[in-house]
Amino acid sequence: MNDRPKVATERLPTEETISTRATSNHVNLAQGDPWQTNMSIAPTGDQVRNLWFTIPQGTTLAITSASVRMRVPSSQHVIAMLGVNGPAGLVMGFDYFVMAHQGTFSATDIFTGIHSTLLWVGDTYGGFFELQRSDSFGEMVVEVAAAGVLVA
Repeated sequence: MNDRPKVATERLPTEETISTRATSNHVNLAQGDPWQTNMSIAPTGDQVRNLWFTIPQGTTLAITSASVRMRVPSSQHVIAMLGVNGPAGLVMGFDYFVMAHQGTFSATDIFTGIHSTLLWVGDTYGGFFELQRSDSFGEMVVEVAAAGVLVA
């Protein structure tokens, strides 16, 4: 008798269909090119910052994961969002991060968030991270990353 617990495993889809107003496009993620961006901002007194990214003309990006790290003065609260413009005919999409407080270090609080997703990005406008904090007192430091697959 085997007493080991059964573990359900699930494979991520390698193919996805995206629809625009007039057509449906079958996209094979396994045949795409890996894509990743890492961006940061120097310490700033801004309360809100946007970090924009673009993708090569003539491609569509499927973002599969993204992460954010924010450092702000103690007692401030943070919000982080990933926004994208989909391929032609699709509306804009937003993913909000669940930001977890990692601790207080030298009177600053560290927050991190990571998100698995499937967001489609069109080449016309790209996408952006929007980063906010509850006050403009002191400095905010931000690091963001996103990864996915570029398809033609």
